[in-house]
Amino acid sequence: MKRGGGLTLLATYQSSESSSEDDCPPCPKARKVHVPSEHKDEPPKAPKVALPLPADVLQLYSGSIDPFGWKDDTSKHDGRSRTFAHEPGVWASYVYVPASSSQNLDGLIDKLCDGLDYLKPNSAKSCHISLSKTVKLQYHWIQPIAHRLRERLTRFCHFRLLLGSLEVYTNEECTRTFLGLKALAGEKELKDMAAEVDMCLEEYELPTFYEQPSFHMSLAWCDAKHEPELEQILPDLIIKMELYARKLPSTNIVDVNKICFRTGNKLFEFALSSLTQTL
Repeated sequence: MKRGGGLTLLATYQSSESSSEDDCPPCPKARKVHVPSEHKDEPPKAPKVALPLPADVLQLYSGSIDPFGWKDDTSKHDGRSRTFAHEPGVWASYVYVPASSSQNLDGLIDKLCDGLDYLKPNSAKSCHISLSKTVKLQYHWIQPIAHRLRERLTRFCHFRLLLGSLEVYTNEECTRTFLGLKALAGEKELKDMAAEVDMCLEEYELPTFYEQPSFHMSLAWCDAKHEPELEQILPDLIIKMELYARKLPSTNIVDVNKICFRTGNKLFEFALSSLTQTL
């Protein structure tokens, strides 16, 4: 046999194979075929149930409704209960007039709390007059609200605030009672400022301040269950306060030269105009 003949046969074979592949019709696409179930009469399967937690783990959280939910630890903030539960991404915020410029406050607070174990003093540095309720802010609201507050509040001038009568206050949740000095001279400025703050908060559909606010500076606080006791001894405390203020008149005076906006661990301060109003 000649070599050339073998090569010819091989070439013929390959040509024939290639031609036959090209001539083959395309394979039909697979179609879904519904096959009737042979177990039609079987009852539906029961839903999956999570395995129970071990008893030892549950015992650690036996006093909690939701073992893994957030729990308020009052020991971290002087025994006070939070107005609302902690939520990730939500910042407790409020606007206020700082009263740290008032002199001799520490001495007055110590005198009023003397002998009253249930009454817990505030530090003079933390004393303030609120211009808003405590509200919940989303993080991305903070800067825009701070900007709006700055625009509205820096229009006001410096003024002097006179604190007068000693009053007993209880919060909306009826969880805490406060002993505070009520604002007398300067109350109009406080009302006007609170109205400006309300306008900023309304833009975000947040709660506004009280319709008839009683502007005051809290000096001490206690559990609301002690409110009757505090009311009973209030006349004696008023006498103590008046005697102290006679010796140190500057105790009841606050020079208002800035407004503060506290949101979580952030603090914004808005300086007022340098023109001062005197009493």
